[in-house]
Amino acid sequence: GRSVKRSKPKSGPRQTRPLLQWHPDGRAVLIDVRGALFRLDIETGEERELVKADDMEWMKSLAPDGRVVYYSPSVAGGNGWRILRRNLESGEEKQLCLLNADEARGVSVSPDGSRRAFLARFGDRLAVMTVPAGGGEPRELYRSGDLSLTQWGSYTLWGKDGRRVFFTAREGKTGHEDIFSVPAEGGPAQAAGAVRDRVGGISLHPDGRRMAYVDRKWRSELWVLKNLVKPDK
Repeated sequence: GRSVKRSKPKSGPRQTRPLLQWHPDGRAVLIDVRGALFRLDIETGEERELVKADDMEWMKSLAPDGRVVYYSPSVAGGNGWRILRRNLESGEEKQLCLLNADEARGVSVSPDGSRRAFLARFGDRLAVMTVPAGGGEPRELYRSGDLSLTQWGSYTLWGKDGRRVFFTAREGKTGHEDIFSVPAEGGPAQAAGAVRDRVGGISLHPDGRRMAYVDRKWRSELWVLKNLVKPDK
């Protein structure tokens, strides 16, 4: 069954952004606090600043190695959205693709490094898409008129084995936000049914069986879901 654990920063309530990612050591998560990147220990609540806020206001997704940030700015004049990557050490930027979309969010890196997943909004329809790591033509995995981007920003992440892509979205009929997943080669979406109110960032633990997420109803509290990903029979 599923179980959860809640962690709070020792410094008290913080205004966190949706970015959330497990640290490679599996003992902490990375969070974006007002544009600065912090490491938060999930057992002790100790936090340490890794990157100052100067150049991080636009940050959307951090690569697993912590060296690259992916983000999706709109094109000047409102003619589409771009998927970009920026090397934090060199500052070098590269465009992966240009989309004729109304919005694009939540870039994530596949386990083998070959693809990047992201969400795009085309009118009232939400699409889960991928693009090759080196850039190129994006591919659509799933599109729905029943789901939309969440209030605090929708994000994607890959399952440990690379067979599924997880993402956050809002259900049109109920307005409820949840964590969903689709096959990495395309197919129907499945809801986790775990979020109480509004979901922020999501991050899969290195063991592939636990997922951390931010529930905006509880402000800066961090929740950990166990056994979220069911093993194939």
